[in-house]
Amino acid sequence: MRGFPALDRSQSRRVRRWDALILGGALPGLVASIAMARRGCRVLVIEDARAARSYAGLREPFHLCASGAEGVLETVLRGLGLPIIDQRSFRRSPEALQVVTPEARVRLGPAATSAGEISRWGLAGEEAARKLLDSLETSSDLEREALLEPGILHAGRRRAFGRKRGRDLPGERGLPASLGQASLALQQMLHALVGALGNHGSAPASSEARARLLGSALETPLALLGESYQQIGLRGMLQRRADALYVDRKTLQGPLDLVSVAGQPGLGSQNREEVWTGRALILNAPRSGLQMAFRSKLPGFLRAEASSHRRHLAHFRAPQERLPDGMGDRLVVVHPASNDNEPPPWVRIRIHPGAGGMSEIVASTDAPANAERTPLLEASVRDLLPFSEDWLETRAVPEASWDSDVWLPAAEPKGTWPRTDTLRVASRPAIYSLARDSMASLGSEGDLLLGWRGGEAIAAELQ
Repeated sequence: MRGFPALDRSQSRRVRRWDALILGGALPGLVASIAMARRGCRVLVIEDARAARSYAGLREPFHLCASGAEGVLETVLRGLGLPIIDQRSFRRSPEALQVVTPEARVRLGPAATSAGEISRWGLAGEEAARKLLDSLETSSDLEREALLEPGILHAGRRRAFGRKRGRDLPGERGLPASLGQASLALQQMLHALVGALGNHGSAPASSEARARLLGSALETPLALLGESYQQIGLRGMLQRRADALYVDRKTLQGPLDLVSVAGQPGLGSQNREEVWTGRALILNAPRSGLQMAFRSKLPGFLRAEASSHRRHLAHFRAPQERLPDGMGDRLVVVHPASNDNEPPPWVRIRIHPGAGGMSEIVASTDAPANAERTPLLEASVRDLLPFSEDWLETRAVPEASWDSDVWLPAAEPKGTWPRTDTLRVASRPAIYSLARDSMASLGSEGDLLLGWRGGEAIAAELQ
């Protein structure tokens, strides 16, 4: 097997077998494990111990929206067979997504409400804002329909879904042309919003992807009932579903070894007397960061350039009673641009309920990997919480590892959306990659679709 050394027979190590090993605990792999388990596959998800122990809110999607029965989230949850009682745990959040600039605090919701907000803050006339947002809602709906077409992903040798490309959808695809006539302040606000809702880092999002991201900001935000400090939000719900389907989960601390056992890919560790093998190995972490997981150099077909951009995180804790009235639980803070030709820096802030009357605040931004963004993140939170010097507590954020969600695509996504992407990295051994690169500009909806469609496609190949 190319680049995979055979297991040393002189070592007395127990070999355990699954149908698929999923390396990494990011959202696409968690979703894929459920999709595969529903098709009868025995699945093992392997996580880095530091990432698994970290505060769950650091990995929770920033924004989830309600699009009705035909929405991406709703469709994926049905496809994963989540019980109705779990799906009803979602509630429409009373707090809109808020965009905070030096001059404005815009609450985004349905087009009619948002147009009034944009007008009141002097970013556009109300009629012009209403026409723009109506066009954006229409374009976003078209993109959502296109995303749910079969054929977006295929596993390799044969397709898991019938049609090679989605049907032609009537209407204007991509961003409305009228956006180009919007004021500079409004364009900069929307540019920051696209960055905050996507996962594409420095790679430009396509016009279609930007339309979908901005449209999702106009849809009702969702929250979950019964969130707890340890198992919150969407990931907690999906983890409980995976447990119910007997998806195995193991954590490791320390470097791994790639091995082959009886012609199948396997993973070993110096710290364990076991070797785990599967008919398929699924990489649920960026290849640019995978070298951090292994002791030896990766085979050439698994290596990639290091990511130039990453997600910078900060975690704070504050008494719930100290948060200002009217402060939403999802905010995008837009800072002044250095000049009109530069995009403004932004910070996304997510507030989760914590234990003992406390709130957990996660701040993040996407920037070059070697940049220092901690002061910007802290300043953004403190600006929203006046007189917080004595009661805002800074929490430690674990050091980034191969299994962190912080790594952003190293290369520009090619083409527009939707399109068919191949998951297969190699045939012998059977290796697949749930690479966010191709779907990164779609944010949390891209992660959900990548895991669901990818898991279904890989399971079909293994059957």
